[in-house]
Amino acid sequence: MTAFLTSLASVAEIIIVIALGFYLRSKGKFDDHFKGSISFLIMNIALPASIFVSVSKYLTRDKLIELSGGILYAVISGSIGNQLPTLESSTLIIQSAAPGLAVLPILAGKAHGDVKYATNVVTTSTVLFVIVVPILIALIQFI
Repeated sequence: MTAFLTSLASVAEIIIVIALGFYLRSKGKFDDHFKGSISFLIMNIALPASIFVSVSKYLTRDKLIELSGGILYAVISGSIGNQLPTLESSTLIIQSAAPGLAVLPILAGKAHGDVKYATNVVTTSTVLFVIVVPILIALIQFI
């Protein structure tokens, strides 16, 4: 229940800020040039400060130790992958980039979800795969 209330409070804050923005814009407090200025402030000051505060608040020693296991796993996997023959390594990289969403329409159908949307997601990811494969092949040559 506390997670729900926290989520609700977060959404309420966002709605209040949006409503305040609409109200101030309707009263003429913001002109068309304000958009660029506020974007600069958000991207270069507020967002980095928010990330810094969040990391310093929530990243404890226990969390850092917990996350270091994933880094260790990545280093070990990379060293094993580095010892594979080039053709096998290239094949595994291409296979890992392949769309794994082919079962999405089936899952959406079973859950009585939007099958058409799921099918569009699969189609889009497959078309994008045609673009990603040449990029991956070019990047593999540098490995």
